[in-house]
Amino acid sequence: MVRDLFWCHPDAVKLCNACHLVFFIDNTYKTNRYRLLLLDFVGVTPTGVTFSVGFAYLEGERVNNVVWALKRFQGLFLRPDRLPVVIVTDRDL
Repeated sequence: MVRDLFWCHPDAVKLCNACHLVFFIDNTYKTNRYRLLLLDFVGVTPTGVTFSVGFAYLEGERVNNVVWALKRFQGLFLRPDRLPVVIVTDRDL
């Protein structure tokens, strides 16, 4: 049974590694057909253009689900010295 799902486009991985300074992470609450939480990762280029990095459907709002998605996001970065510098959220617990 699939509980959580993370996906991104291969071009998003390239952009993620080229423009690794600022990212936004936000979620929507069960507004989709399957009533799952959608976690959205968005990056910003140095010129201020935003791009979608990836999305995660999460079974629940538990810490382990969110930590799993954040680890998948971290796994997109090919070099450990080029991780995000700033991550902007709405402080949702």
